[in-house]
Parts: sequence; C-alpha cells; structure tokens
Amino acid sequence: MPAQVFSCNGRAFCFWSEDPRQNSLEHLEQINADYFLEIADSLENQWQEREKDPTLLQQIVLQYFLSLEAFFSFLLSILFAPNYFYGWLVSYRNQDLHEIVAAIMSGEDCHFQVDVDGRGWEAIAATLFPTNDADWKLIVKNFGNLWRELARRFNDENELSAFNRAKHGFALKPDAILKVQTGDPKNGVTIGSTGIGHRFGVAVRMNEENKNNFRVDSRFVHWEPSKCLFAIRAVGMSLHNLYQSLRAHLLTGLTDAEFYVLDPTELNSFLVEQEGLLAVTLATQHITYSTPLPTKDEILDFLSKNSI
Repeated sequence: MPAQVFSCNGRAFCFWSEDPRQNSLEHLEQINADYFLEIADSLENQWQEREKDPTLLQQIVLQYFLSLEAFFSFLLSILFAPNYFYGWLVSYRNQDLHEIVAAIMSGEDCHFQVDVDGRGWEAIAATLFPTNDADWKLIVKNFGNLWRELARRFNDENELSAFNRAKHGFALKPDAILKVQTGDPKNGVTIGSTGIGHRFGVAVRMNEENKNNFRVDSRFVHWEPSKCLFAIRAVGMSLHNLYQSLRAHLLTGLTDAEFYVLDPTELNSFLVEQEGLLAVTLATQHITYSTPLPTKDEILDFLSKNSI
C-alpha cells in the first residue's frame, strides 16, 4: 500500500492509501472552491440593505477571519503535501498555521515539498501559478502582495484577540470611534477616523518575572466593512485559483481551468489604506501594587484550600 509522507510545523506524518492521488482528487471534488466568493456576494447584498446593522457587521467580521484560516490552511496543505493535501488538512493545528505564516513572513526556509524558487509570498504565488505571459506575471505578483498583507493581518495580535472573543458566540457590540491621534493635538498624527469597530479586553502580564499575574487592558479594533468584504472576495479568488492549480497537478494536465484575476485598483486601495482594519490599544490605568504579587505555587495552594 503506497505511503504519503509529509511534515507539519516540524511534526512528521505518514498516511497510507490504496490510491493516494485518486483519494486526493475525491476529497478535492468535495470542496466548494467558490464558497467565499458566494459568501462575499451574499454579505455585500445584505450590507447594502442593512448598512450599520450590528449583527450583520459581526457576520462580516467572522467570515473575514474564517476565510483567512481557510485560505492559509489550504495553501499550506498544497505546499507541504501536494500529493495528499487532505492528510495535511486533517493534521494541522491552528497554532501551526500562525507559526508557519510567521516563518514565511520572516523569510525562513519552511522545507516545503513543493520546490518554491525563492522565499516569501510572491515566490510562492509564482510557483503555484507558473506562466511566461507578462500580463499574468503581474497578476501573480498582485496575488503575492495580497497574501503578504493577509498574512500580516492573520497574525495581528489585536485582530486575533477580537476574533477569539467573538467566534464562540460572545458577540462584541459595535462601538464608535471618532478620532485617534498620537502626539499632542497640534502635531499629532491621525491614525483612525469615524467608523465602527469592537471594544474588548485582553489579558496582559503584570511583569515578565512573575508569569501568573495579569491585568485586563482595553483594546479597540476599527472595522471598515467594505475592506473586510474585499478581503473575503480576494481570498475567494485565491482559493479558486489554488483549487485549479492543485487539480491540474493531481490530473497532470488540465485544459478547462479558469482563473480569477484581481482588480489592481481595488487591491492597491486595500494594501495602501492601512486604516481599513485598524487596531488601537486604548489608554488604561496602570496600578502600582505595593503588595508582592503571588507566585504560581501560592495561587495553587490558595485554590486547593478555598472553593466558591
């Protein structure tokens, strides 16, 4: 029985199958490659009718994050296990995605099975969408630029915290932000403007010496729905193209593939206008404690002797 060997963030896997390639094709055919394009169409239509609806905004933000996870998991499954991508998809952990994405962003050698000529997102896009056509090369470069920006946002601490507060059904009530400035009022730089977003709390260590004592800091993430919707659509295009690329690889030749292209104007607006998805750490009151902070053992000892 043939074996398919691959790695996932340093862990080794060996999957056995009577016909790995056919098995992979069967799994691939079960995937709706245009799912997030359909989601983007639906949400855009609803947003035009229900603009500023807090429940709909919540759905847009959640789908934005879900699209990022779907994209990076599918992309990495192709890079690490092109002949048995589904085995990779059922083996990875969310932490793996964030750590591998960070490694790609820092230019590390990730030891892909796919032979990527160079490092970084543009090199990955050029490898998965090979072409000699000058116009298509520019489009491939645009996808690389898009993926680099999506990777930055996928690993953004504030956006991840906002998502983690909301994904289990604890909806974050939309909040308004008028203006956020740095520096004094006369010379400050405006880094945020009128919009809607979410205010939430995050745990922050009191100090690095004692890792068991925390305070809650208040954070705010400013969402611009149009940019979230563009991101979902761009991810949908990327997933569709990756699907076609992998299908061509598994079939060793495909003539009916259709690839989406990115609108350069929309892409440039998404990449340049960073305030579209803006995370702001709000000023919080920092308390100086005169009482020594309890240690881990002291906390556990107290819990063992006291119950609610």
